[in-house]
Amino acid sequence: MAVAALLTISCEKADLSLLNQAKTKEITFCLAGDLQMEQHAMTRALTADGKQLTDLWLLDYDQDGNLLQQLHKTADDADQQSPTMALTYGTHTIYAIASRGTGAEISTEDKTVTWATTSDTFWAKAELTVSDGTSNTQELQMARVATKLQVVVQDAMPSAVATVDVTPQTWYYGLDYTTGEATAAATATTRTMTIPATKAGQTGVALSLYGISPATDWTTDVSITAKDADGNTVGTASKAAVPMARNRVTVLSGSLFAGTRGLSLSVADTWGEQLEASW
Repeated sequence: MAVAALLTISCEKADLSLLNQAKTKEITFCLAGDLQMEQHAMTRALTADGKQLTDLWLLDYDQDGNLLQQLHKTADDADQQSPTMALTYGTHTIYAIASRGTGAEISTEDKTVTWATTSDTFWAKAELTVSDGTSNTQELQMARVATKLQVVVQDAMPSAVATVDVTPQTWYYGLDYTTGEATAAATATTRTMTIPATKAGQTGVALSLYGISPATDWTTDVSITAKDADGNTVGTASKAAVPMARNRVTVLSGSLFAGTRGLSLSVADTWGEQLEASW
């Protein structure tokens, strides 16, 4: 009889465990932190610096590190800034990535997101145990994992200039979504920026380049080349060991076309503390 009683208790526990595994709860994630929310007639889009973030990914892992489900929302989705997932009862780790980058490739095998062109990007990790008492609304604090290099040409822009190439010696194009660390480091990749004819004669023309940033401060050499419509070089400048940091704007400024060139350096706006330098 004692053995039978133990077997009965064991079966009850097993049945209860299976029951909990089968139970789910709809959880709506409200995104907060370093980004903003913008409401339009047909969408409630995530924004940063006044521009919509094009993509949001949510990845749901169990306590053993197994991927249970993933969700992708774009700026066209009405619920991009407050997505909902059905989570089974138990312990979960939720990873969130929001970005304005283009050409994104997500690898659940490598646990990375890599962009062809990087832009402003945010990340969050949250531990959540789902039970009867768990609130149906959970907040995710998104932190900026991007850096921005702003090149400011202080002398007048010649009318012949059609493009400006900005080439960092080191730049990061990917993110490990489990740690928030930068991945996919590339060497001497050039970002070509078109200069509109309306910029001719203007001083202080600013060009911005976003990248994913490691958690610790880092430096990179930067070269700048202005070209005409035929690809001929009109002006060049360079700066070694330009300081970069997560959630920082590095402002690199100087003369690009004068006989004497010098770059200066600075960092912030609505981001963290601004860095400054000159060439």
